[in-house]
Amino acid sequence: MKAVIQKPGQTFVLIAEPLYNKLVEKLKSLGLKVQTGIFRAMMNVKLENKGPVTIILDSNQ
Repeated sequence: MKAVIQKPGQTFVLIAEPLYNKLVEKLKSLGLKVQTGIFRAMMNVKLENKGPVTIILDSNQ
């Protein structure tokens, strides 16, 4: 079956949602408590950064 892409960004959804679901199931199988919501739902995220320190993690080192 061939996927028909009608809107920009829909390709991402076709790839990302199954990967997301697979990750959730893997984490649950490891005994971790996982809570999920609606995939691609609008979210309001608040970030509070306190302190004078910035830590940069570089995975290449």
